[in-house]
Amino acid sequence: MPDPDAPATPGSAGGGAAGRSAAFRILLAAALLGVGWLVHPYFQVLTIAVITAVLASPVHVGALRVLRGRSYTAAVTTTTLLTVGVFVPLAGLAWLLSRELVRIANLVVLSIREGGLDRVLDALDSPWVAGWLTELGVDRQQLAAALADGVQQVSVGVAGGLAAGLPNFFTQTAGVLLDIVVFYLSVVTLLARGPDILNWVGRVSPLDPRYLQRLFDVFASFARNVVLAGLVCGVLQGFVAAVGYWIAGVDRPFVFGVLTGVLTYVPFVGTALVWVPLTANLALAGDWGRALFVLAWSIIVTASVDNVVRPLIVRGQSGIHPLLILLGVLGGLEWIGIVGVLIGPVLVAMLVTLLTLYTEEVAQKR
Repeated sequence: MPDPDAPATPGSAGGGAAGRSAAFRILLAAALLGVGWLVHPYFQVLTIAVITAVLASPVHVGALRVLRGRSYTAAVTTTTLLTVGVFVPLAGLAWLLSRELVRIANLVVLSIREGGLDRVLDALDSPWVAGWLTELGVDRQQLAAALADGVQQVSVGVAGGLAAGLPNFFTQTAGVLLDIVVFYLSVVTLLARGPDILNWVGRVSPLDPRYLQRLFDVFASFARNVVLAGLVCGVLQGFVAAVGYWIAGVDRPFVFGVLTGVLTYVPFVGTALVWVPLTANLALAGDWGRALFVLAWSIIVTASVDNVVRPLIVRGQSGIHPLLILLGVLGGLEWIGIVGVLIGPVLVAMLVTLLTLYTEEVAQKR
């Protein structure tokens, strides 16, 4: 039986310290996983808050000078300026444009009720359409039946979706309000304590402080580039779409161009929320030439702006191939929706930076 008063041998002391160290790492990993699980429902909100804080940091620095270093007062002031100068006008614009989008949908429904679908079906009996369908091997009667069934299914689906969504309206509203509260608290905290948070990360991270600084610089640079790319692509796509609508003789092409530019931020469907109803409305009116022009212009010209311009702007001066940036945008969009447009390219840039740092480290050791 060992003597409890006997001094611990070096080996036993080392073994105890190693055991405590391993237990500490396990507890730390468990705590990190637990906190990550708790906050993961707000991942998108926190990501937007981080990017907002990075973009607003120059304004916060100016507010700090004016307010003589009062960090939280400066953070609240910066957030208030963002709300009044950016968020409220954007919300108002979104509300106005949503009304216009509803008006377009109502026009399509009205055209269907006034016999627009019958005109489309009658067009299938025209000689040139009949010859074209025959060459493609499409039966006119089956196509007419499919169009009629499609309109009916869409109408039933929309009505069913609205009916199913009404019970969840208040729950969703409460969730949105909670996300807004988390967003504002996060932005204020990040602006006020940002340097302290970065210093703490530097102390606990095993990476060299120089590498951490480079990673942060890459993150900040790409966050700015992603937001800038979204703004530029929205303006360009809206302008190009407005030109196409004007050429086609669409009523109020400027309004629909602005609506198209704003809806570039909507995942997957995006600008189609505008040009699909416009094309359908022209087709239901029997104006096939203009309908086909709007369809072709929107798919070939308007949509190509985003695929070409966005990767080039996000890339900036980093030298990363535009294909990687495009894959980051599309992959992020598929992964987590609209926030993925921001996160995807940033993750690609961080990976490329880490690989560069690793290459530099290996080269130094040689």
